[in-house]
Amino acid sequence: MALQIIRSILLGLIPEVLFFTFSLVIILGIREKKKVLGILIGIEYIICMFIQRYECVYYIVFVLLIYLTLLVLYKKVVKITDSFIIGLLLAYVCIAGVISAIFINDNLENYYICLIFSRILLVIPFLFKNKFRVLYEKYCKLWNRNDLEKRPIKSITLRGLSLILLNVLIYCIYLATKSIINI
Repeated sequence: MALQIIRSILLGLIPEVLFFTFSLVIILGIREKKKVLGILIGIEYIICMFIQRYECVYYIVFVLLIYLTLLVLYKKVVKITDSFIIGLLLAYVCIAGVISAIFINDNLENYYICLIFSRILLVIPFLFKNKFRVLYEKYCKLWNRNDLEKRPIKSITLRGLSLILLNVLIYCIYLATKSIINI
């Protein structure tokens, strides 16, 4: 039991908390309170584990808690668009898990190999970390309404698409985790 908890912390909690923390630091251009952010995300992760895991509420609460933490720590930097960014990060973590889970066949050795593989997949986006901030600034620019400037997409369209995408991603994550659990 103790060994399983240690494995869950080393291969589950720590890599995911580091992924969220580093991603948000890079995307938002955060310079201070990075360790506090990481610790709070870790606490939120543990709190969300007490919610019935793999339910839609789990993912929604996790996104909201991280967003509220950002609001408390970085009032001047945080925008509403950050909630969608957090949702996309969560979706990536889940997609990496689903890709790895496809190869599990009731064999615990495969489970740990696939878990390590999914954690390696979490590092891949950081190869393109220079693009994170550029894409984020472009997203924020398109999010804000400006009738004087010609833009490729209207802000209301982007907002609607963002809401739809976030809801679809959360629902797909829910369905994927439910189907993996039932395998």
